[in-house]
Amino acid sequence: MVLSALMLFAVPCALWGAWRFLRLVGRLVDPRGLSTWVLLWGSLTYALVPATSGAWGEGRFGTVALAALLPWLAHAAVGFADPDPERRWRASWRTAMLLALTAAFVPGIWLFGLIAAALVVAAAAAISPGLLKDRSIWGPLALALGLVPVLLLPWFLPLFVTGAAPGLLLEAGRLPVSA
Repeated sequence: MVLSALMLFAVPCALWGAWRFLRLVGRLVDPRGLSTWVLLWGSLTYALVPATSGAWGEGRFGTVALAALLPWLAHAAVGFADPDPERRWRASWRTAMLLALTAAFVPGIWLFGLIAAALVVAAAAAISPGLLKDRSIWGPLALALGLVPVLLLPWFLPLFVTGAAPGLLLEAGRLPVSA
């Protein structure tokens, strides 16, 4: 009962997150932003992803939670591009919390974040090598990625102690073997 209520909450959460993210991206593209109709259709279309992806029917709660939290995570991660160092550090904390929450459902998202961050840092080093000398450039990204295992350690440590570490590759709600 509680699980089905949480899965139903995924649609409005994805709708609101997609609306906020599209508004932000629209203001980055055009100072006037996107039209209301584009925001409405884009966010409605994305909000239906958790319900229509097939994960809902199979009970794979991790995929549904990932679809609901991904626009919120992307909105927080855009803050890394802010010119103000203080805002980048605040974006780091928001991104770390959302990434940890998402990684609690789908642990593989943290590995994806590590790979994406490595690519971004490598591209920044190739474009402007002097840019990486400033700690306020790479520090927020390193903090966001390093805080995730620390936040999830109370839940992941028993997996390592009992020898069930391969369970970290599974998402919430997914059976480890075929039914």
